[in-house]
Amino acid sequence: MLYKFFTTEVFAAIKIISNVCEFSKYPATIYPNAINVLFTFILPLFIVGFIPVSYFKGSDITIFIAPVLVSVAIIALALVLWKKGLTKYQSTGS
Repeated sequence: MLYKFFTTEVFAAIKIISNVCEFSKYPATIYPNAINVLFTFILPLFIVGFIPVSYFKGSDITIFIAPVLVSVAIIALALVLWKKGLTKYQSTGS
């Protein structure tokens, strides 16, 4: 919810997040590689559903380890941005 530091308009962001989450309802194999990279490494939606299922179906374990490591790095970046956002936070008064 980092966007809340930089805007008071949250309804559009909620709609965008809801639409993006629709991607995780389908198997990652139906999407192009760019979408797979986006939702595996940048917005790790596929880590929750597709990658664990792939592992149990007999895929190599490296398909699970790499996205998790990248996600940890992205979380670290998010924490840095969170702290930066806290310095610019303004209450809306409600």
